[in-house]
Amino acid sequence: MWDFHRSLRTDELPDGETVISVTLDDVEKHGRWWVIAEGGEVDLCTDDPGKEVDLYLHSRIADIAEIWMGDVDVRDAISQDALKATGSQHLLLTIASWFPQSRYSNVRPKRMLEGS
Repeated sequence: MWDFHRSLRTDELPDGETVISVTLDDVEKHGRWWVIAEGGEVDLCTDDPGKEVDLYLHSRIADIAEIWMGDVDVRDAISQDALKATGSQHLLLTIASWFPQSRYSNVRPKRMLEGS
C-alpha cells in the first residue's frame, strides 16, 4: 500500500481532495486503508480519517498487486470482479488514467533461452 499511495497519478485526479478507501478482503490486520490526495500531496491512513469517501475499492491483495504491477488492466479487473469499485462516477470512468502502477509495470522479464 505504501507504493500504491506513492505511485497514485494525482495529476489525473479531479481538483480538490479525493478520498479512496481500499479494502483488502483477504488481509485481517491492516486490511483497510484510506488514500487521501489533494494536489500533489497524498496521505495514507490505516485509521478512518473521518472524511467523505469518493471511491471504495475492494479486492484481494494478489489482485491489487497484479494491477499495480501492470499484469492485469484495471478495467479488466473490474469487469472480472477481481476489483470492485463503487463511488464517484468520474473516478470510475477515469480509473485507468489515475490508478497507481509500479514504475516497473512496463518492464517484462527476458524470455528464458532454451537450455539455459
